[in-house]
Amino acid sequence: AQKHRQRLAFVSPLPPEKTGIADYSAELLPALSFYYDIDVVVTQSKISDQWVKKNCQIRTAEYFLENNEQYDRVIYQFGNSPFHEYMYDLLNQIPGTICLHDFYISGNSHFQEVKGGKLHRWVKELYHSHGYQAIKDKYHLGDDRAVMIKYPCNLNLLQAANGVISHSSYSKELAHKWYGKKSFNDWKIIALLRQSKSFQKIENPRKICNVPDNAFVICSFGLLDPTKLNDRCLDAWLASDLSKNPNCYLIFVGENHHGIYGDQLNEVIKKSGAKNRVRITGWVSSEVFKAYLSIADIAIQLRTQSRGETSAAALDCMSYGIPTIVNTNGSMAELPLETVHMLADKFTDADLVHALEELWKDAVKRKSLSANAKKKIQTEHSPEVCAKHYFEAIEDFYNNPQVPLQNLIAALTETNQLTNDDIYLKNLAKSVAQNYPDKHHKKTILIDVTATCRKDLKTGIERVARSLLLQFITNPPKGTRVEPIYLTNNDGFLCYRYARKYTLELLECPDGWASDDVIEPQSGDILLAVDLSGSLVV
Repeated sequence: AQKHRQRLAFVSPLPPEKTGIADYSAELLPALSFYYDIDVVVTQSKISDQWVKKNCQIRTAEYFLENNEQYDRVIYQFGNSPFHEYMYDLLNQIPGTICLHDFYISGNSHFQEVKGGKLHRWVKELYHSHGYQAIKDKYHLGDDRAVMIKYPCNLNLLQAANGVISHSSYSKELAHKWYGKKSFNDWKIIALLRQSKSFQKIENPRKICNVPDNAFVICSFGLLDPTKLNDRCLDAWLASDLSKNPNCYLIFVGENHHGIYGDQLNEVIKKSGAKNRVRITGWVSSEVFKAYLSIADIAIQLRTQSRGETSAAALDCMSYGIPTIVNTNGSMAELPLETVHMLADKFTDADLVHALEELWKDAVKRKSLSANAKKKIQTEHSPEVCAKHYFEAIEDFYNNPQVPLQNLIAALTETNQLTNDDIYLKNLAKSVAQNYPDKHHKKTILIDVTATCRKDLKTGIERVARSLLLQFITNPPKGTRVEPIYLTNNDGFLCYRYARKYTLELLECPDGWASDDVIEPQSGDILLAVDLSGSLVV
């Protein structure tokens, strides 16, 4: 440990909140305390973890805002759920490192806008991260879920952070896909923490789970959802020889989907000839969850449409030494082949049936997968190993010579040397902007529509400019962002502004959330003047 111990603000939900990140944080904190003195920053009224209560100062978000200068380091644990809502505004005011558990954060910003009282939060995040095509989809598709699935909506978080920790290379690949390969070179990949488990830690687990002693148990862990392919798992088990054996059970350990998908699963189970040996448990306590992990002979953890998350449930299975069937979707493709039974991303039903029957009959293979999986968890995913990597990543980010922009602005406002001179302040703002270019800036085509947006006659040049603009927005060149702009003359000073109001009207989208701010072009951007207003320039 360091001779001088830094003070760390650890911002995350904690148990008993019903999110895997809360449990993850509780497991990480004891090991991380070897390197830092830690305060936890929460909004929940109760914390159940005894180690946290005994060893950490528990702070509110309000306290953190008012006393953030007390902390040398800050780490935010971000996920795509309402449990992380309070972190958005904190991060924008108090920079720090973020651990991004889910690459797609669209569900969180959508919740804030629809139910959290944050007016226009989602639409602004959509525009900032993905531009006008995302806004067009939002207002014209009429399907919020489809838009959330399509767009990550996380650029604000990534720009505000001084560094990003992720649990898989797949998340970094998604960042490159959405924001360009020049971005996010400062990411650190740290394996998702999982403690190595022992079968002996749970007493009478089969009694807890109401499963016969001689039963051969296949489990799928986690919330049931179309992206988990629970229906494919059920169909394959019913089509396999296991369903015909009275000693074989299929158990979905988790809360069922609250919709048509969940109803359909229940209906298939009800009509099957093995309904007494197939069950969906609903939400279970941590103790019961561990009991199912300790009795499972095989686990099935499938994914589709990965959004950058790392399957904690699959790693839980591996930590218990359960032979686990996965497919090469998202981060699960990074698991070593000797540790899991790997299917193709687009596997067939026959592939899954074969995998189930093979593992059921081959005890030697099950034993080999079990040993290799437990070894991987012990050597790469232990709290001690992960905490060491956390410490190295956080220190690396904080030792970056450039002071975070938020800190610079705060320091400038506290000096006594600032004047109210308008020209001086404009030059200072320009200098700050030039010295702090957006490190995740996407190459932008700035289309000058000055004449068109001021007086769109819908004839001649204006008609051509408008059509060209619509094509650029609908089909932007790969790796670029399109922004219509217009010239303004304020007291003799020419400047360009974003033509957001005009563009949204053109796209037949509401514009109440948008403002025509002054542009901040960066090196590599392109200015395309299709209808430059010569009279305005003169």
